Amino acid sequence: MNVMLKKSCFAIGLYVMAALLAPMPLFAQTAPQPQPPLIDLSKAPAPMFDDPVWHGATDPFVIWNPVKSQWFMYYTQRRSTLENPNGVDWVHGSRIGIATSDNGLNWKYIGTCKGDDDLTDPLSVKGAGPEPGITWWAPCFLMQGKVMHMWVVRVDGVYSNWTGKRNILHFTSDDGINWKYLSTAQLSTDRVIDPTVYRVGDLWYMV
Repeated sequence: MNVMLKKSCFAIGLYVMAALLAPMPLFAQTAPQPQPPLIDLSKAPAPMFDDPVWHGATDPFVIWNPVKSQWFMYYTQRRSTLENPNGVDWVHGSRIGIATSDNGLNWKYIGTCKGDDDLTDPLSVKGAGPEPGITWWAPCFLMQGKVMHMWVVRVDGVYSNWTGKRNILHFTSDDGINWKYLSTAQLSTDRVIDPTVYRVGDLWYMV
């Protein structure tokens, strides 16, 4: 999947979705999971999805949600239509948007991720930047049994430039919508973005 830029707005388009054509478990499941339906790429619309709130859907991650028996698309809800932006403050203050689909082609916006640690409403807190709020960017996901895991970037404020501390937080959810904070990754820097987490054998990798 990729992001297509047009008239300062963002939409989610389709480049390659081979992994969705032949779903393969990222690691051994603790119990059998319902198999997701195959996606007929020949019928994919373009663009595939446009965020109805800010028209700034970026960093999409698509995963099958066996609890809801639907495809879930998570994305950074970038505020691309923010009026009178100051530098890159429109890239900050973002929530994690959710869209769902029965077939992987036609998507319906259902809102944003809810949870603790200011995940629900990042603009309601003070933050460390010059403007109110914090920022959520670029989530990634794994299913382990019936529990969904999310790793997502938390920027400690809303900034007009590319400053601020950025850490990767770990959340879990039973339904893919409501999330509980679990931990913050202990890394060598607080300037990290765009994690991908996977498991090979007994080892977990974050890249």
